[in-house]
Amino acid sequence: MITQLTGNLIAIDDGAAHVQVAELTYEVLIPAADSMSLAARIGQPVKFHTLHYLEGQGQGSSFWPRLIGFQSATDRAFFELFTTVKGIGNRKA
Repeated sequence: MITQLTGNLIAIDDGAAHVQVAELTYEVLIPAADSMSLAARIGQPVKFHTLHYLEGQGQGSSFWPRLIGFQSATDRAFFELFTTVKGIGNRKA
């Protein structure tokens, strides 16, 4: 599991941050509340505490790996607790 990601922030779009780590660029889903503060940090180093999961669209479909990034470990822990509520999944939260 990928639990932390550090690299250069190269873009923010549609609820995602694009983080370059060496020769790879990761798309990290981020909370809407973090988008504006992170937009001011494009081109700078960032660190995300991440949650890695597989997302599927329904039975028999393919699964896509997703990373959700948080600016603190506390935010990630809250998200993990919040998504244990029945009916609240990673996307809905």
